[in-house]
Amino acid sequence: GGETQNKQKNWALKGAEQRAARAVSRVVKVRCEQDKLTLLQQPGVLRNRTVPIGDSMETASQELVQFVWDYMETWDIAGENHYWRPLLKVQVGPGAETRFEQFQSTLRESGFGVEKAK
Repeated sequence: GGETQNKQKNWALKGAEQRAARAVSRVVKVRCEQDKLTLLQQPGVLRNRTVPIGDSMETASQELVQFVWDYMETWDIAGENHYWRPLLKVQVGPGAETRFEQFQSTLRESGFGVEKAK
């Protein structure tokens, strides 16, 4: 379709509706390669969960966000009047710099933090 999606700012954050709430960042490990995004195995994620990028970084990013939401279900509450803000620490695979930039720009308004892993 040609419909433009009017995604709201912070569309990927859960529990951010309360104005009083404050974000608590929590690191989520992700890998970005030329052809796929992967939520990496880490405490609370039993195995790597991979999304092929295919034609659309937008679609792939949204699928990855769904995986992150599943992962967040395993977290305790962030505290009274607080909510979790996933900070995606992205390992960028060989030749995937451009993909990483696309991924970062797709999630710019999502509320998630996205930065390159050292």
